[in-house]
Amino acid sequence: MEMIRVGQIALRANGISFILFGFYTVYSFLFLVMGKAKEGLFLGACRQGICFIPAILILPMAMGLNGILFAQPAADVLSAVITVFMALHLHRQMKAEQTIACPAEK
Repeated sequence: MEMIRVGQIALRANGISFILFGFYTVYSFLFLVMGKAKEGLFLGACRQGICFIPAILILPMAMGLNGILFAQPAADVLSAVITVFMALHLHRQMKAEQTIACPAEK
C-alpha cells in the first residue's frame, strides 16, 4: 500500500509539471534554430542538469522522501520560469530589430 501511495504522489507531481515540458523545449529549439546556441543549450540543460541537480540535492534534505518525489517537478517549474524570462527578452529583441529594419511599420 505504501508503494502505491508514493507512486500516486510521484505520478501526480510529474503529471502536473509535465505540461510545461513543451514550452521550454520549443523555446530551446527556437534559440538553436535562430543561431543562439548558448541560450538554446542552456535551456536544454536546465531541466536535467542546471535545475535538477540542485533540486535533487537540496529538496530531500528539507522534505525527505517527498523531496525526491518533487525534485523533477520543481526543476520543470524552475526551467519554465527561466524560459519565460529568456523568451520575453528574445521577443523584445526581435521587436527592436523589426523596428530598426522597418521604421515605417508599427
